[in-house]
Amino acid sequence: METNFSIDLLEHLKNEYYNEKGGKNSIFKKKQKTEIAQIICSRFPLDVLLKNTIYRIKDQNIIYIDYKMFKLYANESIYEEVVDYVFFLFNDTIHKYGNMNVQLNMDTITVSATERFKNIIILFNKRCVNTEFVYHLNKWCIYNTPSFVESYLSILKILIDQNIMQNLTLYSKEESLSLIEKMLENGIDDILLNV
Repeated sequence: METNFSIDLLEHLKNEYYNEKGGKNSIFKKKQKTEIAQIICSRFPLDVLLKNTIYRIKDQNIIYIDYKMFKLYANESIYEEVVDYVFFLFNDTIHKYGNMNVQLNMDTITVSATERFKNIIILFNKRCVNTEFVYHLNKWCIYNTPSFVESYLSILKILIDQNIMQNLTLYSKEESLSLIEKMLENGIDDILLNV
């Protein structure tokens, strides 16, 4: 199992897979993405993947989630562990700071991806019911917000707690890059890297 990790390496593994298979399959694309995710999970420890995808910003109550990285290895077999890890970060951040800000970078998400990952969204929402997370969420930001998110949110407003909805801020692709770069200047909280 490899431990040297970078998004470039994951992209390389993905491209290597497509080269071996003769390119992307237009009909069975979901199956190929699942196979790629499983290959990546077999090559890297899950904790390494998670800690490079979902982490707290150093000396801040910000939890950052990078969809672009997540999509490369996410698959049904790890959903429980992913949600456990996110809950660990939520609890640890609330304990340390009294509240939390969740920053979600949705760069490259598509409508088909929301369908592919709907089970982890459902699992996460089920586990959030009757937790204190709702009351400790100061801010929820979505960066690189695709146009379809706003229509989804109009439907989900009925299901999502109003405390969460009132703390939601959407940022366009144009404004996201500089905001993310500024946020990431502090680096990753070292304490979580040793968990």
